[in-house]
Amino acid sequence: RAHRRPREEPAEERAFLHGQVKQHNVCSLLGESDVGLLLETVEFFSFTAGQTLLRQGDVCQYFFVVHSGFLEVVVEGRGVVHTMHRGDTFGGSALLFDAPQPVSVIAKEDSGVWGLDGNTFRQVLKADAQMHLAENCKLLDSIRLLDVLSQQQKARISEVALFSEVHEVGSHVIAEGEEVTAIRVVKSGKMGVIVNGSKVNQLQAGDSFGKSAALHKRVWSKVTITAETHCELVCVGIAPLRAVLGPGHGAAMSRALVLRCLEREPRFARLPAACRRRLAEGAELADYAPGERIHDSAAGGGGLLLVFAGTVDGVGAGAADSGVADAMGAREVEALPSLQRPGQLHESCSDVADAGKAPVLRAATGGAHVATLEPKQLAKVLHGAAAAPAEGTVEEEAVEEEAVACIKAALFAGRVPAFQHLARDQVDGLVQALRPARLAKADLLFENGEAAAECWVVEQGELEETAGGKQARTINKNGNVGIDALLLHGPRRTTVRVLSDEALLWRVDGKVFDQLVTGSARQELIERFELRDTDVALSDLRHVRVIGTGGFGSVRLVEHKQVPLQYALKRVRKQHGHAMRMVARECALLAELDHPFILLLVKTFEKAASTYILTELVTGGELLSALDHIARPLTRSEAQFYTGAVLLVLEFLHDRSIVFRDLKPENVLLDAWGYVKLIDFGTAKKLDRNEGRTFTRIGSYHFMAPEVVRGRGYGSAVDLWSLGVMLFEFVCGYLPFGHDIIDPTGVEICRAVQLQNLAFPPRYLDRPGKYLLRGLLSKEPETRLGAGAEGTRSIRDHEYFAVDSGVNLFEAILRRQLPPPYVSSGGDYPANNTQSALSDASEFE
Repeated sequence: RAHRRPREEPAEERAFLHGQVKQHNVCSLLGESDVGLLLETVEFFSFTAGQTLLRQGDVCQYFFVVHSGFLEVVVEGRGVVHTMHRGDTFGGSALLFDAPQPVSVIAKEDSGVWGLDGNTFRQVLKADAQMHLAENCKLLDSIRLLDVLSQQQKARISEVALFSEVHEVGSHVIAEGEEVTAIRVVKSGKMGVIVNGSKVNQLQAGDSFGKSAALHKRVWSKVTITAETHCELVCVGIAPLRAVLGPGHGAAMSRALVLRCLEREPRFARLPAACRRRLAEGAELADYAPGERIHDSAAGGGGLLLVFAGTVDGVGAGAADSGVADAMGAREVEALPSLQRPGQLHESCSDVADAGKAPVLRAATGGAHVATLEPKQLAKVLHGAAAAPAEGTVEEEAVEEEAVACIKAALFAGRVPAFQHLARDQVDGLVQALRPARLAKADLLFENGEAAAECWVVEQGELEETAGGKQARTINKNGNVGIDALLLHGPRRTTVRVLSDEALLWRVDGKVFDQLVTGSARQELIERFELRDTDVALSDLRHVRVIGTGGFGSVRLVEHKQVPLQYALKRVRKQHGHAMRMVARECALLAELDHPFILLLVKTFEKAASTYILTELVTGGELLSALDHIARPLTRSEAQFYTGAVLLVLEFLHDRSIVFRDLKPENVLLDAWGYVKLIDFGTAKKLDRNEGRTFTRIGSYHFMAPEVVRGRGYGSAVDLWSLGVMLFEFVCGYLPFGHDIIDPTGVEICRAVQLQNLAFPPRYLDRPGKYLLRGLLSKEPETRLGAGAEGTRSIRDHEYFAVDSGVNLFEAILRRQLPPPYVSSGGDYPANNTQSALSDASEFE
């Protein structure tokens, strides 16, 4: 601050600063108001030759722009690595990473620099990212074609695929014959749609066009669209959109188009929504080459044909042309007089068909992408609607069918922990026994003390479980309640109500439960519930030994004085009498998580000086220690075991919108049988379901995904990156990026993660393993394996996880049917930690 100098900021210098700020890579997308806010904080600093502006390791408080002079950038041990002159910038990376300065900057001659306040710099970038995320997600919601996407996918699209266009009066937005490279939404202004030189329609705010291009490799416009006023458009780039969605996205989006078209056709709009949904799901999607005959089942009488792209010609059927409609925007197609309405359902000519002369439909020049529905299927659905005894019955039945499919898929995938041990035939039996129940907010499932006759699995919504009038936990999708009383054949110990506005639940009869949950699986569940349900106080525990220490406090092995149970007790010291926010978040998350591969939270105790977290005791040591004991790269089967088990946990967390954010071998313990337990949820976070993103730079540098340090938000795909880093370490024996860098600040490691290419050691020859690792370690999350439309199924189905015996690897892991690569001979605890004199002994009284 001794170098600060008062200095006037003339208009030309402000324009210079504005330009340099906008040129910086993290500021290029900032709006004028944000740049103006940054410039309001500018100060001038003056240095003479030889003086140090920034010292390596110091905390940077400004984003600097060189005004004059000559500066050298020096790295300890390497000397001068760069020089700077007027217009160069520095300090931004350290501010962005929230890390110490990685270099020193020294004036080689008298020099002046402008400094912009660092706190404002960070706040503006974060606010800009959050503002655009909310605005862009809202915009994407208006494009019905994208209804099939999750909010996390929309959030990622808004980050990587959106851009803006401005068109003045008379300019062409797109010309006839031009390739369609984006979906465009009119934000403001009016545009004319021109066909053969004549205006056939007008587009205005809220209208969109170009959607059919998302379904095909290449699409060329058949119209010209011209700005009639000053127009602002927001555009979704087709190429990055496809990258985010991954392979197979076209079919789901096409069916969304079919459904939208059915909703707008008067003949079908009167049908129950469930019928329209069945029609859309039953449609056959196909691409036809120029001149190729459309399938006879579509051309025959009573069938339906929907043209998404290209043109279809037919004898007795007229022509159907996609035009600019994309089957989605009514305003775009109403004024196309010479064509059967683009994107409209084409109903084949029944009287011609009845005469034995079914129309012949062929794809015209350029080919066509169409959806067809056979007459028999159409008749079946329509007959079902007509035969429905009461309004809404068909729709409710279809919703139930859809929910049955969801719960069956969840059971097969092992995402309902209480039933993960079931074989496929048992799952089928369970699904047949399930009974649905729709409940509203505050509805009661059961009360403390009631006799137990059933348990419940959550399909949609959220439940609240209370004990003694206090909230014990919340239960979300695929969670279960009421199982403890069935296992122990006792009364209810808690009260459960609906917490969300509504909930869809599955009821499992107690007798069916007893038939399906038997043997070791039942015993394991009983042990977990006994641990959780034991009414234990801190004074009931006896210290045995310390089993772990760290900056946060300590972890000790304790035992119950009256009951033969052992636990792990983690002590975290409070700061100024208050528990750390990270600790409170960890306890809240663990309280709602019930999975055999996640550390089980028993209870928390708040004392004056410390927070105590009581959990199950896990005795197999860290996964990192197991890797050290194995002392070589893992074989494929060994890596499959650990990677597959951790993937199962990530699926469970991501289903609940929880991103872990610090996945690494040190945060995975092994139980007494060698199976994994994920621990340390202090950095985990539950994402907003609407935005699906967070912005905090957190995690361990070598395992941190590239998007975490970019400052524009990230989602659950960061955990998949970390899983890829772990797998690489398993099979190659070292970390994939920056393994030889020792850098406590993390800046150089983060730079290596961003810039280094993935390379394999010569000895690693597993081709499927390389393909899997390249997919998981894609530096752009939109192309990362498991982050696309198929989710983690694309990882499960990968060739790498194929097992020669034909068994499903993931089912075998869930059912504990595989021998672990390493089983500890006993508790791997620090030596000489059996102290009896405890500094916190008074808190146990």
